[in-house]
Amino acid sequence: MGSLVNGRLPICPRTEPFEIPYHLRASGWPEVEDHHLVDERKLFYVAATRARDLLIIGTSDAKSKFVEGPSVFLEEMFGKNHMDDPDFTQTYIENAESKPRSNTIMSRNSFSQLSYFLECPMRYKYAVVYNLHIPWREAMGFGDNVHKVMEAIHNQTLQGRLPTEEDIPWIVAENWINRNFVRPDEKKELMSAATNQIRRYLEDHGSSLSSVIGAETAFRSIWMAIQSLGK
Repeated sequence: MGSLVNGRLPICPRTEPFEIPYHLRASGWPEVEDHHLVDERKLFYVAATRARDLLIIGTSDAKSKFVEGPSVFLEEMFGKNHMDDPDFTQTYIENAESKPRSNTIMSRNSFSQLSYFLECPMRYKYAVVYNLHIPWREAMGFGDNVHKVMEAIHNQTLQGRLPTEEDIPWIVAENWINRNFVRPDEKKELMSAATNQIRRYLEDHGSSLSSVIGAETAFRSIWMAIQSLGK
């Protein structure tokens, strides 16, 4: 039986959100003062009496937010001194004792690291064992930058200033976030591509920008706005 500590067995009782006084209940007062502890004691009795040849009980003196020392059931079973009262002469403790733990710290792997290994063990070796990572390329942040530029255009529209075609390069440059390991020529090429995309967006939707009522607005706020329009 493992984790025989207060907070695990007996486990902490769950508090009722709406506690009804006993004098208002049809069942009246309970036969025992703490029925939760009685139920937990029954579980302990069933578990302890199922052992045929050897009963091993694991406990701890540790105290934390969730557990607090050896279970009260151990004191009820063995007395206050849990080690002196039991008779160990007929037991086989040496065959069941835990072996000393090694000082070697076991490595922990994330899902991505396991995915590396399943795809290619060599990739796992370079990325996890040798800690060699492929640097992020600027192209991976291209979508984020276009998104930020779109947000800036919509916010500017909400302020009553419709952007013109001449404003687009300045807006792109003002809101562009540079990534690491980017070459100047690559950055120039990506900014040019974003400018062309935004220019096409304004050509197709510039006449309807005045109808924008929000940019990057929380979903709850949008739903409340829709409801108010419906009323």
